[in-house]
Parts: sequence; structure tokens; C-alpha cells
Amino acid sequence: DPKDPAGLVPSGMATGFLFVAADATSVSEFLHSTLQLFLITAMVVLLISLIICSITVQRMVDPLKGVCAFAHKFAHGEVDTRVTEYANRDDEIGELAIAFNAMADSLAQAEQKRSEFVANVSHELKTPLTSIISYTELLQQEEGLPDHVQDYIRVLSDKSKRLQVMVRDVFE
Repeated sequence: DPKDPAGLVPSGMATGFLFVAADATSVSEFLHSTLQLFLITAMVVLLISLIICSITVQRMVDPLKGVCAFAHKFAHGEVDTRVTEYANRDDEIGELAIAFNAMADSLAQAEQKRSEFVANVSHELKTPLTSIISYTELLQQEEGLPDHVQDYIRVLSDKSKRLQVMVRDVFE
């Protein structure tokens, strides 16, 4: 076993005790300053966390507000509105923009088909109605027809003209 330099005590053995005494006010000041440092650090961390959360929430909400604005425009009749500024994103906002544009395209196609259908139906109804109205007007000018036949022709003429107005309204 190695000995101490004087050669009296083997190394690692206690040879005495050291007592430290401090005034209680210094311990209380230490605890007070530690608590103060902890509170200041906690406030700074909380403030930084609030700022980061606010920025993060704002970055998530702004695109949703943008897509919502496009949806409102679309709902108010601006059917050519498309979401272009968020469609290239690789997140849920980009998916929402793509879905909105697909919906708008689908509705535009449906509107075009509806317009074509109404135009075709209107045209197909106008042609025979015009003939019916023309023939009833000719028949009304005929003399010598019995009264009940004249009544039938008048009813036919009135109903045909009413139907013609309805077809015109549908077309418009």
C-alpha cells in the first residue's frame, strides 16, 4: 500500500473532518436568488413558447383563410375562381386546394352540360310550339266552324302561348 508523503496514513483513509458553517441569511439569499432566476427563466421560456405557437398557428390559419376566401367568391357566383397559390404545397392545404379546384372544374362542367341541355330542350320545344301557334291562329280565322270547335281552338291557342312563355323563361 502506498503511504502518504509523510508515510503515516495509507491513501484513501480519512484523517479528519472539515466543518463549514454559514450564516442562515446567505443560504436564504441563495435560495431567493435561485428562485428568482428560475421564475425569470420560466417567464422567458413561456414568452418564447407563446411567440413560436402564435407564429405556427398563424402559418396554418392563413392558408385556410385564403382557401375560404376563394370558396366564398365561388359561392357568390365567381365560378372561374381557382386556388392557385396553395396548389403546389405538399401538405393538407395543398390537397385542399387541389380538391377545391377539382370541385370547381366538376361544377363548371355540370353547369355547361346543364346549359346545353336547357338550350337543346328549349329549341326542341320551340319548333313544334311555333307550328301549333301558327296553325291555331289560322284556324281561328276560319269562318263557319261550330262554336264548340272555336272554343277548343281558342283554348289550344291560349295554352300554346302560355307554354311558349314558359319555354322562353326556362331558356333564359
